[in-house]
Amino acid sequence: MTQQVITSEVKSSRHFARNVLRDYDLNNSSMPVKRVTPPHSKMVPDVVEFVEIEKLCKPSVSSFELQQRLLLDGIVHPVYLPSTSAISKCVREDLVMAKKKIQQVLHEAKTPTAVEHIDFFLD
Repeated sequence: MTQQVITSEVKSSRHFARNVLRDYDLNNSSMPVKRVTPPHSKMVPDVVEFVEIEKLCKPSVSSFELQQRLLLDGIVHPVYLPSTSAISKCVREDLVMAKKKIQQVLHEAKTPTAVEHIDFFLD
């Protein structure tokens, strides 16, 4: 079948038919290819670890404060500084943390035995 015959039968434009046939030749399927979203490029493991530690020590810290601490502590270069929305997304999705009412972690919770129990429970 030619593209003209296909377009007349389906009643669509020749560009649409050409794109569908090209995609079928490439993928052996008429279904659209699933989009691949790029990973968080600026959220390197060092940044994620820093954000996790800061959020565990003080859950009420904002994304803007975390962004400033990343800069001031020299964790990242200003060029590679993640945006506040990237930090919020990391906290929400990667670290699976929700907003909490607690203002600070108790000092007793930071003892080595308590940390071991928490790590054992979370693993």
